[in-house]
Amino acid sequence: MSVLTEKEFAAGEAYGIEPRCRAEAHEAGGGTINPRFPGFDPQFLRLRPHRIVTWGVEVPSSVDRGAYGRDV
Repeated sequence: MSVLTEKEFAAGEAYGIEPRCRAEAHEAGGGTINPRFPGFDPQFLRLRPHRIVTWGVEVPSSVDRGAYGRDV
């Protein structure tokens, strides 16, 4: 999993997203998931999150360094 951001951080600030997931391996079907992006390999992993933990997202890490979690 990846997270893309364009935010610049002040010194000492950071954030994180930790998805806790069940992963399913599939041997076929990856090439047809999204027709706008052709050329994917047929094998793919599907991630099904059951809990997401974040820090520095809801409240800047310079204010509160605690983690926040929720079940999904």
